[in-house]
Amino acid sequence: MTDKQDLPDPIEDEAAEQTLAEEIAVADQVAAEAAAALAKKDDDDGDRGSVVAGWAFLGLIFGIFLALVFWAYNFDGGVESVAAPVTTEVPAVQLTPSSVLFTASEEGSVILSGAVPDEGARRQLVEAATSLFGSGNVTDDLVVDSAVTLAGGTINTVGTVPNGDQNIGSLVRSAKQLGLSEGNLDVVFSELVLTPVQATANLATNSVSLSGAFPEQGAIDALIATASDVFGVDNVDAAGLFIDSSTTMQGASLLVTGVLDAGDSRGEQLASALGGSLPGTTIDSSGLAVDTSPEALSRLEAKLRVAVELNPILFTSGSAEIDDLSSAILEQVANAVKAAPGIPVEVVGHTDAQGAEDLNQQLSESRATAVVDRLIELGVDPVRLTARGAGESEPIADNGTEEGRAANRRIAFEFAGAAG
Repeated sequence: MTDKQDLPDPIEDEAAEQTLAEEIAVADQVAAEAAAALAKKDDDDGDRGSVVAGWAFLGLIFGIFLALVFWAYNFDGGVESVAAPVTTEVPAVQLTPSSVLFTASEEGSVILSGAVPDEGARRQLVEAATSLFGSGNVTDDLVVDSAVTLAGGTINTVGTVPNGDQNIGSLVRSAKQLGLSEGNLDVVFSELVLTPVQATANLATNSVSLSGAFPEQGAIDALIATASDVFGVDNVDAAGLFIDSSTTMQGASLLVTGVLDAGDSRGEQLASALGGSLPGTTIDSSGLAVDTSPEALSRLEAKLRVAVELNPILFTSGSAEIDDLSSAILEQVANAVKAAPGIPVEVVGHTDAQGAEDLNQQLSESRATAVVDRLIELGVDPVRLTARGAGESEPIADNGTEEGRAANRRIAFEFAGAAG
C-alpha cells in the first residue's frame, strides 16, 4: 500500500501547471520577437548571413523551450510513479503422518504410544482399548501433536499375547476407523497357562468390597449384581475387580470374609446366592466372622424385638398352636439366631393379666416351647435353645388398655451375654 505522504499534492500540481504555462507563453513571445526581427533584418539589407544567424538564434530559442518543458515535467511537485505492492507467499505447513504403537503383554495389558493430531483421536483409541482390555490394563502414553495428520498414518503392534487372543486385532481394527493403516505387526502368540479365578468378597456391617481378576466382563457383572441384591447397590465397592485374559472360570473360587454383627445373616445369604450366579465356582465362607460382643448381642435383641412388634408371632386364642401367618417371622428369627453361632438363646413367653395367673403362666410356657420346637425345625441347634414362661409377671405396657394387653402378649428372645 502506498504511504499517504508519497501521493501528489493537488495544490502543488496546480502551481506547477501554472508555472509551465507562464514559461511556455514567454518562450512563444521570444520566438515571435525573433521571427519579427529576422523579417525586418531581411527587409532592411537582404543580408543572407543575417538570415542564417537569425534562424540559428531561433533554433537556440526552440531548444531552450524544449528544455523548459522537460524540466517542468520532472518538477518535484509533478506526478511520481507508484511502485507496485510486493506480495510475499507463505509456504504451506507440511504435516507428518501419525505413527501409533500398540505394545501388548502376555498378561492381557496394552500400552498405547505415539502421536495423534487431536484429543478426539486420542480419546477414541483409549476408549476402544479400555473396552477390550479393561480399565486397569490400559496405559495411555499417547501425545497430541498438531504437526501430525491421520492421513497416511500407520498402526504398529509389538509384544506377546496368548494364543488365540483377539483383543489386539480388534484394537487395530478400531484404530483403522480413524483413517490409519496397518503397519508392522510384530506380535508373538504364546501358549499361556490360564490361572483359575481367585476372588474375594470382604464384608462389613453395612458394606461389601469385591476384588479379583476375571477373564471377561460378564462374570464381573454377575458378581456385582448378586452383592447389590443382598447389601444394596450403594453399599457395594467393586473397584478391586478387573479383567485378566490369563484367568479362567474353570476351578474358580471366591472367598467370603469379614466381620458381621451377630444375627446378620447377609454373609450366608451372599454365599448362597453366589453359588447360583457363578455356577461352578467354589464359594468359601469359612473366613466370615461374627461379632458376638455384648454390644452386638444387645443390638440383635433389639432388632428381633422390633421385628416381632411389627409382625407378632400369633397363636390360636387360649392355646399354644402357632398361626400359619407367623411362618415368615419365625423363619426370620431362625436365620438371625443361626447367624449368632454358639450363643445360647432363651425363648420367653409372656401373657397379659386377664384370666387366672397360674393359667397364664402355663400358657406362656407352652407357647415358648412351641416356638423353640419351630426354630429347631428351621435348623437352629437345639442345644442352644431353652424355653421359659414368664406369664403376666413382666409386662411392658398397661394391662388396663387393649393396646397395652396386646403389647404384653409376646414372645421375646434373650441372648446370653448381651449388654444390659
